[in-house]
Amino acid sequence: MTRILTRVLVALLPLTVLFGTYAAVGPLTSFRVGVAALAVIALIKGTSWPRQWPLIIFGLAWVVVGVVSGLMVSWTPAWGDLANLVIGFVLAWALSRLRSEGVLGDLTCGWEVAILISLPIAVWEHHTTRHLSQFIDGQWQGRPLVYPLPGTFFPNPNYYALFLVLGLGLIAWHAVVKGGWQRWCHVVVALASFYLLWLTGSKLCLMGAVLMAIGAALTWKYGRIVVGAGAVAAVVLVLGPGRATLLSAWNDVIAVLVQHANLGSRSWPVRLSLLGFGLHLIATHPLVGVGPGGFAHLSRDSTVYSLHHKTNPHNGLIHVASDYGVLVAAVLVVAWAWGIVRAFQRCAHRSGQTRHIARLYTAMMFAVPVLMMANSVFVGPNVVALWMAVLVLLDTVVGSRDTVMARRAAREEA
Repeated sequence: MTRILTRVLVALLPLTVLFGTYAAVGPLTSFRVGVAALAVIALIKGTSWPRQWPLIIFGLAWVVVGVVSGLMVSWTPAWGDLANLVIGFVLAWALSRLRSEGVLGDLTCGWEVAILISLPIAVWEHHTTRHLSQFIDGQWQGRPLVYPLPGTFFPNPNYYALFLVLGLGLIAWHAVVKGGWQRWCHVVVALASFYLLWLTGSKLCLMGAVLMAIGAALTWKYGRIVVGAGAVAAVVLVLGPGRATLLSAWNDVIAVLVQHANLGSRSWPVRLSLLGFGLHLIATHPLVGVGPGGFAHLSRDSTVYSLHHKTNPHNGLIHVASDYGVLVAAVLVVAWAWGIVRAFQRCAHRSGQTRHIARLYTAMMFAVPVLMMANSVFVGPNVVALWMAVLVLLDTVVGSRDTVMARRAAREEA
């Protein structure tokens, strides 16, 4: 009974992320209820893993830093961000204690169902430029043809795009490991996911999908040859026809970050201004940051950088470093570097299902730097919490398979 309940709860996670506040009673969302239920089951039925305590210690340290920095500021911090951070760590801990290939499969199936549910809504939004009530806080209403990008149940298209690209990676893995008619079903859903991702217009999430493909290709001998040839072609293109564009982008970087120039309200110069403002906050508050929600609060009064009414960093690493300090951000960078090296090693020395999961882990880790810049904020959204939990789960599943294989080899030698 517990096993069935666990599988149902895991499969429902992507759906609860999709529905968000549409499936909530006040602050009690279905996502939070699902995480709490999984945490109870994980505590009773789950098993620990070698890196459980580093995760717990880092999570507690991050929360303590957030509380300390929040108590030091003169405004009211965004304590809700800190609460969502705790929920994300609890979810990562719970899924990893319940780790198995079956959990990963249930999660993927739930993601496929969620994407299929969102499909008609996204197509309707694209063709009518109408949206659900909470899309960009209702600003689309009364402005026909202004907002054609779909967000479905999410508050903006970028969150939906992140949800789609993460699902695309998992579905591609399922298509590889399954056979027969199931494989073709997964392929169809993957193609639908990519179509919806294209409709969102999120260039960074599209780039993230490409990086996932590159990351997976690098774990395969002939894939590395293809990626190498593509890299050479890209360098030739940048140094040739794309040189003028590259120089223009570099001039924009100097103009905004050094000269604090106002280059208009286009996405690129505004993101540069947000980056410059974030670096300023990091330089002035390096240890514990400016507190939860500090970037958003202080950006409203920025006079040096032209933010054009944007109050969120649009860069995950800058968000973490400015609100919680460089030490927390540095741990995330080290964890990412260690994780991607570990994933490549598992691909090189393992076979069968372990290699497939390690390839998925490699692909998703390879896209992290770009996807961290895809959304306006990093700490807070449920889709980010689920994303981080999936990465921890993948690392744990690969590690647990190594442990099982090592124990089996030791018994055979004995």
